[in-house]
Amino acid sequence: MRILIADDEPLARYTIRSLLEEVAHPRVECVLEAADIRELKETIFSREVDIVFLDIKMPGGSGLDAMTRILRERSDILFVVVTSYADFGFAKTALELGAQGYILKPPSREEMDAILGRLEESLTRRKNERRKALHQWFVDLHVLPYPAVSSRPSFPDGISEHPIPLFLFHPAISYPNCKGAFEAEGERLLAEDDVLLHFPSHYGVDLCLFCREEGRLQSTLLHLMHHLLERSPEIHPLLLVGRPAASSHDVAEFYEEAVRLLPFVALFPSERILPLTVVQEASRTLLPGERETFENLFAIVRALVERNEVGFLDAVEGLISRLPGLEGRIRSYVEQFLRRYMGIDRPALRLTAADFSSCPLASRMGMRSRDEDHDPVRRALAFIKEHYTRPLSVSMVASYLNLTPNYFSSLFHRRTGKRFSEYLMELRLIKARDFLLSGYSVKEAALAVGYASVRHFSRMYRRFFGRYPSEEGRS
Repeated sequence: MRILIADDEPLARYTIRSLLEEVAHPRVECVLEAADIRELKETIFSREVDIVFLDIKMPGGSGLDAMTRILRERSDILFVVVTSYADFGFAKTALELGAQGYILKPPSREEMDAILGRLEESLTRRKNERRKALHQWFVDLHVLPYPAVSSRPSFPDGISEHPIPLFLFHPAISYPNCKGAFEAEGERLLAEDDVLLHFPSHYGVDLCLFCREEGRLQSTLLHLMHHLLERSPEIHPLLLVGRPAASSHDVAEFYEEAVRLLPFVALFPSERILPLTVVQEASRTLLPGERETFENLFAIVRALVERNEVGFLDAVEGLISRLPGLEGRIRSYVEQFLRRYMGIDRPALRLTAADFSSCPLASRMGMRSRDEDHDPVRRALAFIKEHYTRPLSVSMVASYLNLTPNYFSSLFHRRTGKRFSEYLMELRLIKARDFLLSGYSVKEAALAVGYASVRHFSRMYRRFFGRYPSEEGRS
């Protein structure tokens, strides 16, 4: 708690300061003083203040009038009126105007201890309310249509003018280990009114609002990065820094642009803090094929953390197909990104789909891991073996897997080396041969594996085995 004592009497200020020191409340960080109304206003609007012990009558005007004007702009400050007037009318007026308490001079140690306890509770309650409001505001930036964000340009209470938006990117692979570090650091910064908003997530992207003046930005951000790395040295965070925002519209715009540019953080493997404009310029220097490569990279990570297997496989295939045509410099950026953010340590030109599906990040996210239930091709093969006697089609199996027919057909051929119809035919004919060898007639075997026409069955059987089914088992 940062406290300001506003009283024109030096002895009164000394008495309150001495009581604060005697009580030694653990949350009291600093104690400031003001001897008149001018100093009161200058201190409040130039320094960080949580609580004001205010005299009613001071040089320059009424303490209550000053409190009323200040609360219009700084509703987060708590005022306690300290006066020699034992008049209930004064106390009632002060409380009606917004004071949190009213005590007579000189206050006792017990009174000071009690009032500090109540003020701490009020600050905690207000901070929680502010956090909820900030959280809702942050959610609105994501879910509301862009015009809706633009129509409500003001910031919620508790965010100072022109905050500097930050976008924190960290590797999703390290999230379980660094989650505690991010949350602890977010709480520390929230308490110090530096970063008012910080939402760690396993997607590897967080939005922060930095509210100190721009001149102190670099040193405070370096301090933030030091704390994060000290708590979790295995992570590789990168802070994208925007320009001071004039409204919620500016923050939403920054957020959209930062998300769009995230694939290109791969161009800065050793950086920790970057202006968003630098990433913008770097992305513009890339050729179309190079730009699509980095977009593929980030699409892979996003699909993994969203457990979107279809998107994951498509993005992997797109990346692998592009790698041979890239410059060595671009391939080295790809390799560094994969090593740092996905745990894949392999030359770019030797990468296969299996490297991605078995990488540490895929295992961490439960995507195509050792659990075969998540593999659509394995699920398809199990379904076909169970229902091969029915009139199966690509559309039927794709529907069972919640995939499109074209995608499933392509994926099945890529993974098995056979077309769906070819695999189904071979499975049926091999099963039919087993039936024939166990004593079934040609017609019985054909019907048992799903062939309605004996003639068609016999023709397919001869084409596959080189002899008619009627010849099966003859010496």
